[in-house]
Amino acid sequence: MKCGEFERLVAEALDDLPKVFQDALENVDVVIEDLPTPEEAGRVNAQHRRMVLGLYQGVPLSRRSQYYGCVMPDKISIFQSNIERICKTNE
Repeated sequence: MKCGEFERLVAEALDDLPKVFQDALENVDVVIEDLPTPEEAGRVNAQHRRMVLGLYQGVPLSRRSQYYGCVMPDKISIFQSNIERICKTNE
């Protein structure tokens, strides 16, 4: 699948999230990458980097205090190649 089509599907999925989840994505960037690095896969104890479909990097909401602010956005990486490998349809 071409990257632009995959990006469109990810954007649709984010738009379809319930509002409570969309609100929680404040100060979070969602990026599409091909594969995780070995270091990223190691952070989630994955045996193989092809097993990682996505990765959150940042400060979880439960750990943020009143001093959380003026920081770079957290990041959610969506790994296109891994998702395409296990999915049979766009849905």
